[in-house]
Amino acid sequence: MLLVDTGRLDEARRVARDLVRAYETVVARPDTDAVTLDGYAVFLLEVEPPDVRDPARALPIATRAVAASGRKHYLRLKTLAQAHAALGQPQQAIAIAREALALPGAIQSWTAEALLVDLLQKHGTPAEVEAFLLQRLDQYPRLGRAHENFVAKTMRHLAHFYARQGRTQ
Repeated sequence: MLLVDTGRLDEARRVARDLVRAYETVVARPDTDAVTLDGYAVFLLEVEPPDVRDPARALPIATRAVAASGRKHYLRLKTLAQAHAALGQPQQAIAIAREALALPGAIQSWTAEALLVDLLQKHGTPAEVEAFLLQRLDQYPRLGRAHENFVAKTMRHLAHFYARQGRTQ
């Protein structure tokens, strides 16, 4: 990102392509672990500059990461949802993001929450956004005071949602 920030885009593209080649060597092995697969898929979805991104390649890599984790790790599922979203498949992305957020531990994921809120705002209904955020708030009391920062993040999403709906009272 430093190369991009300093305007050295050609060098950034070269470095990104070098990383893609290195990652491809690693993921060609059938025993590549879920964390490495997920890391590569995230890289393909978020690399700078954006013209190096490859969501079409990220999708099968993220799918392998999800399979390698037995569909039991919310971050692997979040990456798969991001890949579907980047490929213009919002309904698949929403379903997978919901699956991710239903897993234990996902209550602590601001990024998974933000992904689903964004997808629902763009491709769902206001009622779906509100229902998701209210249901999420209902989950927090059982976690105790240690999770107040997560409550605050969800409340922020809800406040922004209500403001966009003109429901500021």
